[in-house]
Amino acid sequence: MRRVAAGLGAGLRASAVRLRGPVVVLASGAVAAQVISYAARPLLTRLFTPAEFGLLAFYAAAVSVPAAFATGRYEDAAMLPARDDDAARLTRLALALAAGLALVLVALVPARGAVAGWLGRPEAAGVLAIVGPGMLALVAARACEVWLTRRHRYRAVSAGRIAQTVVGGPAQLAAGVLGWGGLGLAGGLLAGRAVAAVGLLAASWREARAADAS
Repeated sequence: MRRVAAGLGAGLRASAVRLRGPVVVLASGAVAAQVISYAARPLLTRLFTPAEFGLLAFYAAAVSVPAAFATGRYEDAAMLPARDDDAARLTRLALALAAGLALVLVALVPARGAVAGWLGRPEAAGVLAIVGPGMLALVAARACEVWLTRRHRYRAVSAGRIAQTVVGGPAQLAAGVLGWGGLGLAGGLLAGRAVAAVGLLAASWREARAADAS
């Protein structure tokens, strides 16, 4: 029993050592993004009204709803296959499904006024026009994070989260100075997510090529 306990203890310690690096990298990225976000918040609250923040919350919810079912959660399944090429195919499938739904949402943009009226939020017609790109950026970033995590590229995941805040925060501040209101807040959120998604897609592409070559 002592040998079994000692073996289990050694195994747990070894696992903790292996996980320590990835956890620190991912956590540091999340913390840095939160620090930047909180630093910008006092300025944002002086540039935008509560109603405009409400419009941002509406936009974030409008993006999250289609993003929840756009891919059938195939991106999460990318962690399961034994082979990297199978995982890469699942990731590409998730991205293709998200792109297809984004095109449908963009095609519905001319009806955004009617949709906003039906929802009882006529002032939200402007932000409904960018729901498609916002959904695609959110899902693409999420799918790439799963793939990069599978490939142990934690720094790329962390860099994507920081890039989202570094770009999104100043974009929202600029929109506030220009007086763009709730649409500017939503556009800043989209800008940050889009930059993060592009960076993560580039990193994922490089990893996919490396996986094919190995």
